[in-house]
Amino acid sequence: MREKNCRINDKPNLLCEAIQKSSQKQTFSDSINEISIVSPSKSKGKKRLHFDHTPTQPTPHNLKDREIVINILRGMTNMKYEIRENTKKLDRIENMLNDIMKKSNNLLSSSLLQTNNDYLIDEDFNQFPLTNIDELTVLEEKLKDNDFRLKLQTYLARLERPSVSDMTRQIMAKMFHNNLLAQFSYAGQKKKNVFSILNSCSIIFATVRSIQAHRNCTDMEILKPMKFFMANAKFREEKKKSKQ
Repeated sequence: MREKNCRINDKPNLLCEAIQKSSQKQTFSDSINEISIVSPSKSKGKKRLHFDHTPTQPTPHNLKDREIVINILRGMTNMKYEIRENTKKLDRIENMLNDIMKKSNNLLSSSLLQTNNDYLIDEDFNQFPLTNIDELTVLEEKLKDNDFRLKLQTYLARLERPSVSDMTRQIMAKMFHNNLLAQFSYAGQKKKNVFSILNSCSIIFATVRSIQAHRNCTDMEILKPMKFFMANAKFREEKKKSKQ
């Protein structure tokens, strides 16, 4: 019995020896393997404990956790990229809206200005169509002023038509009453007043050619409908009265 106790008490000494060996550039686990422990149930022989140093294999549970973490990180990365792209899109949309607002404000301002200008122009030319020589004389004097001339040209340009002849007739109908035109011919034929020398005549040519589509039209393209319109002024007036 005493011998058994002595052997059991030798365990700390064996542990110390193992630790000392580990200090001599050995791992602690290698030293532990050399520890011999006497089994208390068997007096003969010694039983050596062996430690398995094989790395722990990942369990299915650990693999699942790892996969979850990877998916979360991947999702966060994708979310970060999407947020950055959406931010860029929002910035572009904001810039587009700002540009649209600026253009809308400019168009609104231009429209209001044009409306005011149209109102002022209409006020200047509300005497049209001219019905007698006196009114025509007043207009002729005003047309000597370049500003007034340009204003009248802008006003008459609103009568734009696809063809030169249609536009010429529209301008003459706007400016002159049939009774006044009946007193004129282009070159003064049949002892009528000469229309070609009037500032009112030259403004018609300038207005038609102010339209981009008619910029290069010839004099004859304007003269032909002009002469015809004057020649038929008396007939148109009589036809209008007969319908009344």
